[in-house]
Amino acid sequence: MAKTEVILILVFGFLAVMATFILYGDNGWADLKAMKRMKQQLVTKNDRLMEKNLALGEAIRRLENDPVFIAHTARGELGMVGRDDIIFQFLPPENAGPADGSTGKPAGRPDADPDAGTGTR
Repeated sequence: MAKTEVILILVFGFLAVMATFILYGDNGWADLKAMKRMKQQLVTKNDRLMEKNLALGEAIRRLENDPVFIAHTARGELGMVGRDDIIFQFLPPENAGPADGSTGKPAGRPDADPDAGTGTR
C-alpha cells in the first residue's frame, strides 16, 4: 500500500466516525429532530391553553357583570332554580309492574299460578 492510500483510508475513517457522532451522538441530528418535534407539541399545547385562558377570562367578566349569564350558569352548573320557576318531579307509580309491561305470569294463561306444580307450597 502506498502512503497516500493509507492517508486516504485514515481520512475517510475519521470522517465516518465524525459523521456518526454528528448524526447520532449527544446533541446530534437525531436529538435535533426530537427537540423540534417536542417544540411543536409545546407550541400547540400553549395555543390551546391561551384560547382556554381567553374563554375563562370572558366567562369571569360576564359573571362579574351579566345577571342573565349568572342565572344561566347557576341553573346549568349548580342545579339552582329561579324564584318564578315551576318544578315538575316525575315519580314512578308505587304499585307498577315490571318496566317491560309484563305481569310476571306465564304467557297464554293470565290466571296461571307461576308456582303451581313445583311442589314449593
